[in-house]
Amino acid sequence: MKIAFLTSGGIAPCLSASIGRLTENYLKNYPNAEIIGYLNGYKGLLLGNSISFPKTLKGKTDLFYNFGGSPIGNSRVKLKNTEDCVSKGYIKEGEKHSFKRLFNFSQIANVDICDNYIFINYVLRSRQQRM
Repeated sequence: MKIAFLTSGGIAPCLSASIGRLTENYLKNYPNAEIIGYLNGYKGLLLGNSISFPKTLKGKTDLFYNFGGSPIGNSRVKLKNTEDCVSKGYIKEGEKHSFKRLFNFSQIANVDICDNYIFINYVLRSRQQRM
């Protein structure tokens, strides 16, 4: 299983603590899972930029509680604005609908769980449709 974090929409004081707690829970409950974080929000997902969370973080994730913001960064990408995504280099000229592309993220990124409400809802809907 591959678990991915993605933060977007602006900096919030609780993001670091949330990622810390979720990482600890995933390391405890899914010890064989690969955990990654997409750097700088949707930008990282669109460009394929991520970092791995090492298993050695288990038992040390309380350090995340000392910091605000997001340890993996985030962005305010206007996914429905194709021109904005092209001008920032997130998608190529002529590529359509970055928003639609992200909803196919499970094929792009091979991710089972992504802790962002859009993707959690997408994964749940997808799994319900497969049942």
